[in-house]
Amino acid sequence: MKKNDRMYGNSIMYGNSKMYGNSKMYDDSTMNDDSIMYGNSKMYDNSQMYGNSKMYGNSEMHGNSKMYGNSEMYDNSIMYGNSKMYGNSQMYGNSEMHSNGIASSPSHIVCADMVGNDCACVTVHPDKKIGLRINRCCFSGTVYEFFEKLNEKPENDTWRDEYPFLIYSLCRIVKRRLIDVPIKLVDMKLVNEAVAFVELKTKELLNIWHLYFLCYNISIGVINR
Repeated sequence: MKKNDRMYGNSIMYGNSKMYGNSKMYDDSTMNDDSIMYGNSKMYDNSQMYGNSKMYGNSEMHGNSKMYGNSEMYDNSIMYGNSKMYGNSQMYGNSEMHSNGIASSPSHIVCADMVGNDCACVTVHPDKKIGLRINRCCFSGTVYEFFEKLNEKPENDTWRDEYPFLIYSLCRIVKRRLIDVPIKLVDMKLVNEAVAFVELKTKELLNIWHLYFLCYNISIGVINR
């Protein structure tokens, strides 16, 4: 068991775990084996690192999140809840993992930056309970809940029309990658249902656009007669 002046609360280090830079541990967080923290990375609550897992940059772990195997976190990535990273999984940029999120490969976590009027990051990742989870700023939930929130946006908000295509693309990517690198704890039936729902919403929007352009072309034709 090891302690240093960057460890607070009941945080504990075991084995060959190491801390470098301005990294800090709080609360009941735990490091074990050959896990390493670099930069300004931080651990809170009951978060745990073991195996050869590594944290870099401003990455953070909260709640009961866990990293093991060769998993790595970079940049401003954050883990919350009961999320787990193992195998060779990686998180970059401003990506977030919430609740029962799970990843065993770098390909399982997909995100898009500079989205919306506030230039936020949208992350899609596998989830043990709901199949696919969408995270954006203070929102974290199912694709169904996301589209409910989207409907609350003003009709003249351009992102109301653009989000469905973005979410559909991200969900499709995660689904395809789960087929290539399966996770036993993820129910592919839930994943398929989520992707089918988003595809339907996207098609509905395309139909509206087609109708709009059809009416527009007809009106132009009438005017030019």
